[in-house]
Amino acid sequence: MVVDDLKSKAITPIYLLTDHTGFYERYGWEFLCLVQENDEPEMSRMYIHRQLPVVVSLKGYYKNRKEPRMMKKMLIPIGLLAALLTGCGKTDIVKTYEKSEDAGITVTYYEIDNGTWKCDGVTYPFRLELSGRMPNAESDSYYTVLTDNKNLTFEDVSKSLYGSLLEDSKIMEGSIIVEIL
Repeated sequence: MVVDDLKSKAITPIYLLTDHTGFYERYGWEFLCLVQENDEPEMSRMYIHRQLPVVVSLKGYYKNRKEPRMMKKMLIPIGLLAALLTGCGKTDIVKTYEKSEDAGITVTYYEIDNGTWKCDGVTYPFRLELSGRMPNAESDSYYTVLTDNKNLTFEDVSKSLYGSLLEDSKIMEGSIIVEIL
């Protein structure tokens, strides 16, 4: 696997551009953002894989030598600099939506300061508030969906919940319903 090869060479993080949705998250990749490649009209998804590199132990190799102390002195400032430059991988949560049956929130999710949304460790670029009326219903229904598909409709979500065909549920790949009223 490419990830294992790069990990063994201490190359991390790894970035990936793709049009696939809901696939790479299963293998340790995290959605980072939408990007536009040169001369491409459509946006692509950029993923990041933050797998830690393999650490090789040199214990016993430097017996009676000063190299380990020198290496430690060099590694500490390099580590601090890396942490400052990357912001320690910190994402700032703007708002938390706690799971609440009374409020119709089906799962806890978060609004992130970069304009994305996060739920169960997966980042989504869009939060859609969809409303409509089901056939023979007395009142409207409301769904809030975190998704990477900004074209998702009320009808799509309803079919995925109540439809009997497998194809009806496929439209929701890369999406999660976080509120139902």
